[in-house]
Formats: sequence, structure tokens, C-alpha cells
Amino acid sequence: IKLQMEGRKSTVNIFKKIKMSINRPLIPLKIFLFCFYGAGSFVTAFLTVHFKHHGMTLAELSTAYMISPIVQIGGTLLSGIIADKIGRSKPVLSANLAITVLTMIGIMLIPSPKYINCNVQTEYNSSSNNNVTNMKCDVGQLEENLCYKQCINESSKNYSVQTTIKKGSTSFELVRNETIEIQNLCRSKNFTICECNESNGTLCSTLCPSEPDTKCYDESQRSTLSKVTILLYILWMTAYSNSYRICDVTTMHLVTMHNADYGRQRLFCMVGNVIVSVLAGYLVKITTPIGGEKNYSTAFYLFISLISFCFLVVYKLDVQVKPPGRKMKKNAALLLKNPDILVFAFVVLILGTSWNFTNKFIFWYLEEMQAPSVLLGLIPAIGALYGLPFLFTSEWWMKTIGTTKFFIIGLLGYVLYCIGYSFLKDPWMSLLLESANIVTYHLLWVAVILKSHEMAPEGLTATVISAAGSIHFQLSKTSGSLIARFVMNNFGGPAAYRFVAGMCFVVAVFYSLYLYCRNCYTSQFQVLEQSNQENDEKIEC
Repeated sequence: IKLQMEGRKSTVNIFKKIKMSINRPLIPLKIFLFCFYGAGSFVTAFLTVHFKHHGMTLAELSTAYMISPIVQIGGTLLSGIIADKIGRSKPVLSANLAITVLTMIGIMLIPSPKYINCNVQTEYNSSSNNNVTNMKCDVGQLEENLCYKQCINESSKNYSVQTTIKKGSTSFELVRNETIEIQNLCRSKNFTICECNESNGTLCSTLCPSEPDTKCYDESQRSTLSKVTILLYILWMTAYSNSYRICDVTTMHLVTMHNADYGRQRLFCMVGNVIVSVLAGYLVKITTPIGGEKNYSTAFYLFISLISFCFLVVYKLDVQVKPPGRKMKKNAALLLKNPDILVFAFVVLILGTSWNFTNKFIFWYLEEMQAPSVLLGLIPAIGALYGLPFLFTSEWWMKTIGTTKFFIIGLLGYVLYCIGYSFLKDPWMSLLLESANIVTYHLLWVAVILKSHEMAPEGLTATVISAAGSIHFQLSKTSGSLIARFVMNNFGGPAAYRFVAGMCFVVAVFYSLYLYCRNCYTSQFQVLEQSNQENDEKIEC
């Protein structure tokens, strides 16, 4: 192995004609992408569980998920416009990173709501053999039928147990069925076991006191803390999504400056996803006490550390200052009247809808098929690994096939991917289907960024790239969720996957016809323009 220094590039001779060129000014960018995308690989999932443990209800969390995409789209477009207006993306990226860190610290500092002491009274109803526990809390009386208890002469037997929880007249009701094995013992819902003295044959007459496992919160305090948490979470999501989009803008600026390959920079994003997500899971595991609740704070400390380090790395990025954007309103109006831009946005929306549906609801679908948890953990890592060699050679793929044609390939990739999942019988075969991510995500997103950069008029590069990211990752969350709500919920997972496959196939045909008609019109227009120029030259002679 030999190292040669040539200007800003370092060439490593690995074996005979095999060489690897390293662009030294882009090393800070690679470090930034590794840490930034690695931090994002785990934090959202851990935050959801963190909120649940801090008393936030599903309705409150769903409200945050519904509001945040709207705020994110506005924030992303605003960040792109500011970057174009001042001609610099680095200050906008630094500001969003700082807000991301501060809001995450704020979320961690929010205390858990206080518990209210509940006076437990246990009664035994000999006529129905039901053990009824009444918990008198300050928030109202909560009645819970713990379980149906019956002692039998045999050594063991399985019984079906139904638990019904009611709180007030307008609260909630939870019905849970479980099967327990009784070995001459009475066992309550929270697994408190007491011996059973048999009398009158097979019936129990013992009293089994038990502590309820339902937590009673101070509702006024819990509600206030949840509202503050939702506000900080929406602000955090907005700043973090802004960072992703401006990161694409900054990366594209540096790639253009140094005549580098955008796909090879994305390769470090995927490597960070795989490595850091495993590290975060390991930290949570080793810091969780035996038998206690999982300690997610270590993962959040890791996130804060990585984003803070990214903030310092951004300072070292040598991003060229561009002239501030001029006539931005006029250029934006012309952009919205361009049919190529409108069709491009529509295709990106369909691709984003497919991505959000398949990415968010695949685990729900596989769990219904009794897929093992090990497989669910492997799918994201395998999907990232599939893309690594293709991202490394993305420049060759873009030049050979063309960025525009990759949108059609991506749509057809979703057709095959979703048809495969709709007929899936063995969950482990999903590891093969995940290879479609090569064209539906990895190479496709390279094509989206390159096409956005190509189509953007002068002074609107950051705005167009940010808008493309918002359409694909934020706006399409709504459309992807609607498919899950109305198709998957009513007709099942296979029908939903076939619906997405049909949608992508129709759009692929539409986009192919549009490109064909456009190319025919362009070629005829060029022939006509050329003939007019020749006639003008003859007249001048």
C-alpha cells in the first residue's frame, strides 16, 4: 500500500491497478455525515418510548405527529430561502443544529409527573369467585376486575383471564385476555401469588390482596408537562428536519466545488446508520438495571454528543460563499409555471408516499405474520448494507442511465417490492425483498438531489433541494398514513401493498409517456428553430 499526495487529493495504491482517491477537503464532510446520520438512526424510536414512560398518552403523541409535518415543511422552506438569500448554507445549518441540541436538552430536563397514592381495598365475592380491587385515587375511582380465580384438584390447568379497566363515565376501557397456569395457587394480575386453602371441594375461600399496576398521575401536572413536551418535540423535529435538508444543500455545494461524487458522500451516511444505531442499543442495554425500566437517557446523551460534535465540524467545512439570490420571487413564479418542475414534484410525492408507507408500516405488517424480533432488527441494517456498493459507484450509474430515468426505475422498483410483500408467506424472505432499496431509496435519492440541483435556477438552489426533501419526507407522511388508515386498516396488509404497487405502476407509465412526448416536442422544436436560422442566413446572403 502506497500513499501519494497530489494537490488536494491523496491517492492510495492498494493492489496493482486498484487505487483509491481521497479528497482531503471533503474529509470533514464525511465525518459530519457519519455522525449526523448515525445520531438520527435511533433517536426518534427511543423518544416515542421515552414519552410513553413519562405519562404521555397515545392521543397526545398522535397530535404531535399530525402537527409536526406541517411545521417542518414551513421551517424547511424558510431555511432554504434564507440560505439562498444570504448565499450561505453553513450559518443556517449551524443554527438548526444548535436548536436541535437545545430542544433535546429541554426534553430531557422535563420531569416525570408525580404519582398519587392509591388506597387499595381488596374484596372477595364468594358467589362469583371474582377478586375485585377498588383503588380510591384523587383523580377518581378506578374499578378493576383483576382475574377469575378458581382452585382445582388437578396439579395444573390453563385458564383464560379477562381484565377490564374502567375509569369514570367518559374515560377508557381496556379489555385484556391472557392465559395463566394455576398450580393450586391463586394469582392476581400483577403476579402476586398467595396460597389457596381448598374448601368445599374445588372452590377457593381465601383472600388474595394485591397492589394494582395502574399508575395514578396528578392529571393537572401531567397535562401541563405533556403540552410543554409536545411543544419542544415539534420544535426539535422542525430544527432536525431542517438540518437534514440544509445538509443536502451543503453537501451538494461541496461536491460541486471539488468535482466529487455525491453518492460516495452518502455512503458515509449509511455506514453511520448501521454502526451508531447498534452502539446506541448496546449503551441502553448495559446501563439498564436488571429488572428495571430501560434507561434511554444514555442514548439521548449520545445523540447530544454527536450533534454537538457535528456543530464543531461544520465550522471546519470550507463552503464557498455564493452571491445572494436576486429576483427570487420572479424566479420562483417561473419555476411554478414550469411543467417539468410540477411533474417532478408530483413524482417525488408518489415516491415519498410509497417510501413512508413501506418504511413506517412494514414492522406492523410483519408482526401480524408472527415475524421474530431478530428479523425486525435486521431489516434496517440489511437495507443499508445493500446500498453501500451502489452508492460507491453512483456516479457511474447516473452517467450510464441518467437521473431522469432513475425516477421510472424507482417507481418500478416499488412495484416489484410491494407485489413481493403482498404475496409474502415466509417473513425471512423479506431480507431479499429489501434489496429493492437500492433503486427505491439509495440511488433514487442521489438522482433526486442531482436533478434538483440541475433544475434549480440561479439563486434558488437551496430552496429547490429543500422543497424536494420536504415533499418526499414530510408531506408524503400524510398520504402514506392515509393509505394505512383506509386501505390497510379495512382490507389488510396485502391489499395495501398491492394498492401502492398499482399506484406506482400507473405513475411510472404516466411519467414515461410525459418524457416521450416532451422529447418529441423538444426535438421537433429544435429542428424548426434550426431551419429558421438557416433561412435567416440565406436572406442575409
